[in-house]
This record gives sequence, C-alpha cells and structure tokens, in this order.
Amino acid sequence: MATSGSAAWAKYYQGKGEQRTVVKSRAPTFELGSLRATGEFLAAGTQVIALPTSKYEAKTPVQILESGIRVCVSLDNLVKPGKKGAAASTISLKPQAFGIKEQLYSLDQYVETVIEGIEDSQALPTDLKAYLLALVDWFMDRGSQASYNKLWGYEVSGLPINDIEKDFGEVLGPICLLRFPEVARKKNLIVDPKSTKIFVPLRPNEPLMDYKLVTHTDGTGYLISAKTQGASNTVKPADILMLLAKDDATLKKWTKTKEYKVFDILADKRYSSVTGPAMAAFALSAAGDKLFDGFNATKAIPDLNKGMPKAGNVSAEVMAACAGFINHNDYLKKIKGGITTLQLNYEIEKVLVLWSNQNTKRLTELFLDAVSNRVKYVKFSGIGKKQPQFEIIAESQMAEQGVAFRSKSGHTRSADKLGIQT
Repeated sequence: MATSGSAAWAKYYQGKGEQRTVVKSRAPTFELGSLRATGEFLAAGTQVIALPTSKYEAKTPVQILESGIRVCVSLDNLVKPGKKGAAASTISLKPQAFGIKEQLYSLDQYVETVIEGIEDSQALPTDLKAYLLALVDWFMDRGSQASYNKLWGYEVSGLPINDIEKDFGEVLGPICLLRFPEVARKKNLIVDPKSTKIFVPLRPNEPLMDYKLVTHTDGTGYLISAKTQGASNTVKPADILMLLAKDDATLKKWTKTKEYKVFDILADKRYSSVTGPAMAAFALSAAGDKLFDGFNATKAIPDLNKGMPKAGNVSAEVMAACAGFINHNDYLKKIKGGITTLQLNYEIEKVLVLWSNQNTKRLTELFLDAVSNRVKYVKFSGIGKKQPQFEIIAESQMAEQGVAFRSKSGHTRSADKLGIQT
C-alpha cells in the first residue's frame, strides 16, 4: 500500500525543511492554529510549499506559491514530494518503473500498484507525479467532469509530454481498454473488465507486445502494442515470421514469395546486421528486381561474413560482386580507396527501404496476415492539451497507412537489424 498519514510525514517531510509540492484534488483549507474551516478551497494542481512541522499533523500548514498566503490542508491531499531538480525527460515512465511485475493483475490490483508506484517514487519530480496521478484518475473515472476539472488544474508546459504519451501510455493502456470496454468492442477487442487480467512483460521492449489482456483461463487473449505519433516500434522480420508461422495456411500463402524470402534472410541468424541486407539484395537481384541490377547474381555470392567485417573495408570479392551497384551509387563511386562495410551496408539499406516503399501494398498484406487477430495497436494523444484520448487502430487503418522498412544505420554505424516500421 502507498504510504499515507504519519508514515508519509515521516518518510517525505520529517526533518526535510520546506518541501515544494502540488495539491492532488480540490482541497478545503483551514486556518493556521485554530484549524477552523475557511470555506475556501485550493484547486487541483495548485503549487504549494509544505512548511516544516515538529510532528505529524493531519491538517498540515502550507504556503500557496502564487499568493504567499498560508493555510492548512490535508497532508494526504498533497502529492508526495519528488526528487528536487530531477530532469523529467531522463526518467523512465514505463510500467516497470512503477513496480509492475511479470504477473497477472486484475484491474483494481493493477491500478493500486501503479498509484503506489507513482506516489512513492523518489525519482519523479512532484509536478510530474501529480499529472500522472490525474491521468490515471481521469481514465478510471471514464472522463468524468470531476476528473476533467482536476486535470485542467495542472500546468503541463514543462512536462515531457511525448514521453508520457509514448511510455506512460503503456501504463494507461490496460486501464483504458478495461474502463471503456464498449470502445474496445467496436474494434473487435472483446474484454470483460471483471475477469480480464493484465500482463506486462518484464522486458520493456518485448517484440510486438507492450502488454497483454488475458481473457481466457488458458492464458490466451490480446497482445497490445502501444503506438504514438503515427508510428510504433520497429518490428523485426523474425517476429513477423514467428507470428506468420502460427497459421499453416497463411504461412503457405507467403513462403514462395520474394517478400517472404527477404524477411527470411533478414531474420536468419547466420547473417549479421550488415551482411543480411547485402544477401537480401543478391536475392532480389536473382529474382529479377531492377532496383538490384548492380548485384552480380550470375556468379557465386562471395562469403559475406568474411568479406564484410563490421570494422574495416569490404573484400575485393564483395567489391566485384557489387561493382554495378557501387559504380552507379552517387555516394560510393566517389570514395577513394577502400569502401568500408558500414558505408556499403547503409547504401544497400537505403535501396531496400526504397524497394519496401515501392512494394508497401504487398508488405502490408504480409504484415497484416501475421498480426491479424493477434496484435492490437493502441494510440494515445491529447496529453499535452489536457484532453487525453486513446484510439484502437483497426487493421483497415493499418492497411491505409502501409508498412515499410526502416533503417537505423549510417555510414559510420550499424545500429540494428533492418526492421519494419508500421
């Protein structure tokens, strides 16, 4: 349970002098000394300074930051002070940061854990704590007028809004879907708020799943991926093929296509992040794709693992096999001396990205066949305008947006294996 009362005073206020904090929700005020009700209230989000006391006082003295007026308010209606001077943008807002473990939670258990994690966090700045708690209240109260009024009391200009929508959206997602089941139902996501369990993977970047709603006793349910600002995490080909293989008929539909061949090569553990794209280029050349005419597919493909070391230049054999591509590439043909593996890889990846954009209809069809009825996408917006909204992305919307490869590499780095950006 989150600390409150005398335990909260001892932990957050005792011997710590003046503590700047924020009022959680509309709070009645009381006169200093007599503790008579003033008949006036402080709005949610009001910034105050909790004044030091020698002992626990349920109605504790505070100074209103804007006016300097001193009154008493309920200690439990103050957001527990966070880390002074903490840079909000450097703090994790993922579910794991709030004590969510890899276990099944009912909605009530999940919300209790999240609130406790926020309130007791010593890393979060106080104003950020207050706004996160207000967001949880807003969705739990289904956007009631009272929770809406509370949300509007907070100043958000200094908060990491993008991180809240992206990372704390993973925290809010299960709450939204279970508190608004009628919205979920419209997108074929059928949940019972009373029986559905919430599961969050221990690894924050679990492929294709930020959290799971378990709807049946056998552990089956819906995999949910958080989506923000028009994009989700880059999905690796290996994860897409893993989902595709769950249905024999769907797998059979794709195994002989060039799209599947490219995914299979990029997913193959025999190839690294720099040799996989080159092997895919040779495969597409052999399939007659004009974009890859410069890769000599008439001869045996050289040993790429030996000829393309991550640190160093490509071998003469690889140079010869890629000569047509190099001679027509505006960047590579100007390089004097040897071409490094990273330089060649990045230029190949750029052409693969171009190829994926030209073939986005087929790649999107493959992707949707893989995730169909298995993965749902949930997007948050409006956090910065204090008008939070969530949206379940339908497969028809995914089809309209399309998918394509995304490269994270460069001429001097190979960050990760090529993946699909939805």
